[in-house]
Amino acid sequence: ERLVALLRDKLAWAREFRTRTQLVVASCSVADYRSGSDTGGVELPAIAKPSGGSASAGLRIIREPTDVAGLPDEYLLQTLLLPAQGDPEGERIKAAIAAGVLMQASEISVQLLYSAEGELLARFASRNRLKAGVPIEVQPVDLDIVWRAVDELAEILRDYAPAGPVNLQG
Repeated sequence: ERLVALLRDKLAWAREFRTRTQLVVASCSVADYRSGSDTGGVELPAIAKPSGGSASAGLRIIREPTDVAGLPDEYLLQTLLLPAQGDPEGERIKAAIAAGVLMQASEISVQLLYSAEGELLARFASRNRLKAGVPIEVQPVDLDIVWRAVDELAEILRDYAPAGPVNLQG
C-alpha cells in the first residue's frame, strides 16, 4: 500500500528514491523550478507532466526556462532522458526535441513480478517501439547495463514490500 501510494505521485517517488540512487531521473515541481528553491538537479532539455498523471498525458518539452510559462505549479519537471548512443531512433528524437516537438519513439521497459511475500519471482526487459506513446513493437532485451540498474532498483524496492507487478521505464 505504501509503495502504491508513493508511485502514484511521480514527484514524491522521484524525491524519495533519488536519495538512494542516481538511476532515478532528476525531478522537481514547476513551482520549485520557477523559484529556484529546490530544482533537484533538473537540467534542460526537460519534460513537464502532471505529477499524478498517467502515461504521456499532458507531457510537454521544456527547452528553455520560459517554456514553463503557463504550466501549473504542481507539474513535475524532469531532465529529458536522451536515447543511448547508437539507438536506431536517436537522431530522429534529437531532431524533434530541437524543434520542440514531442516524439516518443522508444523506451526500455522492465517488468518485475513479486510474490505476496515480496520475493522477486520473475523479470522481463524489452525495448518498445512507440507510436504516440503506445507500444507497437516489443523486442526482448538481455543487456548487462539494464540488469545492473534493475538489480539496484530491486534492492531499494525490497524495503517497500512489493507484491504483484512493478513496471520500470526509461
